[in-house]
Amino acid sequence: MMKPRDIYEQTKSRHKILYPEVIKCLPPDCTAPNTALKILDIGCGDGVFTDMVSNIYCPSSKVIGVDHNKDVLLQANKLFEGKAKALFVDCRNDFPFSTTHFDIILCLNVLMALNDQELNHTVKEISRILETSGIAVISIVHPDWTALKYLEETPSGTKSQPVSITYEGHNISHWWRPLSVYTEIFLQHGLHVIKIKEATIPESCVASERYKNDIGKKLFAIFQMNQSESVT
Repeated sequence: MMKPRDIYEQTKSRHKILYPEVIKCLPPDCTAPNTALKILDIGCGDGVFTDMVSNIYCPSSKVIGVDHNKDVLLQANKLFEGKAKALFVDCRNDFPFSTTHFDIILCLNVLMALNDQELNHTVKEISRILETSGIAVISIVHPDWTALKYLEETPSGTKSQPVSITYEGHNISHWWRPLSVYTEIFLQHGLHVIKIKEATIPESCVASERYKNDIGKKLFAIFQMNQSESVT
C-alpha cells in the first residue's frame, strides 16, 4: 500500500493549494500536544486531507471523516491505518452525531455541490453538532473561478445558479453563489465568520498545464467560523 506522503504527492494540484491554507486556519492552541479534540471532516473522499489532520492531532484526539461514496471510504480507512475513522454519511440528511459533539468541523469543497435546500440543511446541521467554543473551517471553489472557467460572465445578483461541469469524464453538480450568500446562510444558522481567506494560484503552479495561465487568480474561498451568540 502507498504511504500517505506518496498519495499526497500524487493528489490533484488544487488540493496542494487548498490543504495547507486550511491547516493555517486552525488556531495554534488546538495543535498543542495531548489536546483531546473531536474533529469531523465532511466530504472526506479518499481521506488524504483527513489523514493530514490525524497526523497533527492524533493519537490524543478523535478524527472522523464522512462521505456518501462507499468506494472512497474503503480507500480512506486503509490509508488511516487506525489513526482515524471513515464513515458513510450523506450530508444532505441529518448527521448521526449529538448536538455540540465536535470541537473542529472541516468541510472542503462540498457546499457548491448542494442546491439551496440541501445547503441550508447541511449548514444547520454543522452548526448543531459544533461545540459552542468550537471552530468550523469551510472551503468552496471561489465563485470568481467558476464564472471565469464555466460561465460566459459573472452573474449579477445573489440568486444561486446551476453550472454544468464535466471533469475527468464525470458530470459534477455545482452551484454558483456569491460569497455573501454563504456568509448570510452561515449567520442565519448561528455561525460567525471570523475571516475569509481567498486562496490564489501560486507561482509554483507555473509548470502546471491546468493553471499555468491563471497564476494569481482566486481559486478557493476558505471561511473560518465559530458559534455566534444566538442561533435561529
